[in-house]
Amino acid sequence: MNRHRTTKTAAALATTLLAAAVLSGCGGDSAYCAAVKDNQRALNSFGSAATDVAFAKEARAVRRIAATHPEKIGRDWTTIDTAMRGVQKAQKKAGITFDGLNDPEKRAEADDADVEAIQKAYARFNDTAKQRKAVVEDVQKTCDVTLK
Repeated sequence: MNRHRTTKTAAALATTLLAAAVLSGCGGDSAYCAAVKDNQRALNSFGSAATDVAFAKEARAVRRIAATHPEKIGRDWTTIDTAMRGVQKAQKKAGITFDGLNDPEKRAEADDADVEAIQKAYARFNDTAKQRKAVVEDVQKTCDVTLK
C-alpha cells in the first residue's frame, strides 16, 4: 500500500511539473510580452497628442515595460523611461504644461533656467530615437505585436 501511494504521489508531482513547464514556457506570455500587450494602446498613441495626460500615460506604459527587465532590450527601455521621466520632472519643476510650452506668454513668465532644463530634457528624449526603433522591432520579433 505504501508503494502504491508513493507511485501516485510521484505521478501527480510529475504531472504538476510538466503542466508548470508548459505554462511557463511557450504556453504563456513572458512578463515582458504581457506588459507590452497590456500597454499596447498607450504605446500606439505615442506622440499623437501633445498633452500632459497623454505623455503621462505613455511614460507609465514605458515604465511598466522597462520594469519587466526584458532580457535583450531592457537597457533601451530603461533609457527611454529615464528620458521621459526627465521631461516630466523638468516640466513639473517649472510648472509648465505642454500647452504652456507653446504659449509665448507662459514661457515668458517661466524662469529661463527652467525653460532651458525642459529643452534639454526634450533633447535627451529626442536622442532616444535609436532605442525607440529598437524596442518597436523587438516587440514585433519577441512578442508578435506590431506597434504603429
